[in-house]
Amino acid sequence: MLFNRPQRYLCAALATLSFSITSVYAATSTLLDLNFNTASASYAYFASTALSPGSGNISPTTTLANNGFPTAPTSGYLALTPNASAVTAASFYGGWAANVTLGTINSPYTLGGFGQSDLSKVSFTAKIRARGMPSTGAVVILKLHATGDNANAVPGGYKRIMFEPVFINGSDWTTIGGTLDNAGLIAGKGTSYNFPANAATYTALIELSGFNRLGTAGYTAYANNPTVAASGGRKNPGFDLTASNIRVEIDDVKLVVTDAATTGYIAATTPAQLLRNGNFVQGEANWTVFDGAYVNSSDPWSEDGSAFLFWPGWQGGAYAGAMQQGISFNSANGDYFTATFRAKFETNYKASSTIVAFMDTAAIAEYSRTDLSEDISQGLGQWKTYKASFKANASQLAAGAMTLKIQPLGRNNSGAAFSSLLVDDVVLSKLAPRLSDRRSVFASTVPVKAIMRPLIWLLLWWAEQQPARSKSKTVGPKI
Repeated sequence: MLFNRPQRYLCAALATLSFSITSVYAATSTLLDLNFNTASASYAYFASTALSPGSGNISPTTTLANNGFPTAPTSGYLALTPNASAVTAASFYGGWAANVTLGTINSPYTLGGFGQSDLSKVSFTAKIRARGMPSTGAVVILKLHATGDNANAVPGGYKRIMFEPVFINGSDWTTIGGTLDNAGLIAGKGTSYNFPANAATYTALIELSGFNRLGTAGYTAYANNPTVAASGGRKNPGFDLTASNIRVEIDDVKLVVTDAATTGYIAATTPAQLLRNGNFVQGEANWTVFDGAYVNSSDPWSEDGSAFLFWPGWQGGAYAGAMQQGISFNSANGDYFTATFRAKFETNYKASSTIVAFMDTAAIAEYSRTDLSEDISQGLGQWKTYKASFKANASQLAAGAMTLKIQPLGRNNSGAAFSSLLVDDVVLSKLAPRLSDRRSVFASTVPVKAIMRPLIWLLLWWAEQQPARSKSKTVGPKI
């Protein structure tokens, strides 16, 4: 999985502004607030061809060493350390890119957006320090993508805001970003690319880039032009093509709205379907798709010809996935969650495992994970319903919100024919479990061999105690 996909809860706080003798109280809603103090948290990381480490997941660093910076950190942070020493001009369109998805927030409003059309009242910031750039400096890009952003259509398909301030070696913690209006963008070296203020979802990312290098053809510098697109989709200098000593540390990522609307909220979901847009008819709205998975609305390959979630066998990362964060629920209706979806794993689909994960609302702590590999092996090449369930504990129920993630791990994306994955009609319910579901949970948590042997002996003993039955007894018809 910016309305909730890493920490997607809304907090109300009061900030006091003093103007001479008068005090004005403005309500603020914090839509994203990441401090990276949980070492077990995990964030989706993309690395282009020839970079190391490769794509996967990264976790916060909580050891407080200075790592070549002027001061030691005082709390946890997220570190990006791409090594481009093996990159050539032919590796990845003449450059390279590495980014981390920090979270996606689902808009709580019927009309989408932040609940505030005045973008001078919407602030997106992060604390950054960086080293490993050329002597002339390089940018660390803070990005906010809206629903429908297409990274493959540069820049016409963009629906995003990008802050691109330049860092010089030896710099310490600096707050980047700012408000999303033109004045805030100019101050923060930001650009708006078709950015909608009424999207269903927003996703926060940090990116490092080996594109738009100073001195190369087509280089674009930021020139106080927040509404003018760069033809290559980036402004200000990137890192060197073969940079090998990069370290960027990230902390305190925040998306804050002042005077957000207090009406117009989306109607509550039901216990039978806690997800929004589970059938993908609204494209990627409410979903965070990453590392090459996407909603396909152009090909009629689903069961009913409608849009579907797609992992192409010929492209995308080995850890591509999709998640919906900030899924609200009432602590009533029991403690049992069930996710079902229709899927077609094509005949040559392969992955080390294919998981359904139930997680906290920030998609950091994993509550439960189910590997569907055995079920998949029995249904390759056909549409089939897949299911995963978990029983929440008291603290998980008290949170009132969660994340559902579907993700192949170690997927074969070499381009073999008929190796894609198609998913549709995802449902997350919170209902009292049926007996068969309770048996399923019991079977998944208790080793079968540990219970079968005494049960068989008990059944045999019971049978021996029963009186003999007459073979001539009349038996009614079987119904």
